[in-house]
Amino acid sequence: MKHHRNTWQKKRVQEVIDEFDHTFRVEEIHTILKEEGIGIATIYRHLAKLRKDNEIHHFTCDGRALYSKHNIQHTHFHCSECDSNIHIPEVNLPLGRITGGKIESFQLDIRGVCKECVTFPDF
Repeated sequence: MKHHRNTWQKKRVQEVIDEFDHTFRVEEIHTILKEEGIGIATIYRHLAKLRKDNEIHHFTCDGRALYSKHNIQHTHFHCSECDSNIHIPEVNLPLGRITGGKIESFQLDIRGVCKECVTFPDF
């Protein structure tokens, strides 16, 4: 079994994460800690361990990693006509019943035509 040392760098990364009350990106942590000499690789390693231990959740938003301390959903609608992305704040799906398991978080990307771009045929 590999032993993970608890370094001052890991402690500082965790302190910054603990202060967030919103979703966050690696770059936000790095901006705060780079003056202290903490590199982005250290931050990524710490986040990877937190993900492995199910202490943090990971999503992809606009092609970039997004993290959260809370069990949340992350849902977007992408319009194939105007290329806009719309964040959908809440989607209620019976995923637990469908999978038979306990859902901790999910990410959903919906693609289609938005209401501004959709055209209906004239009758």
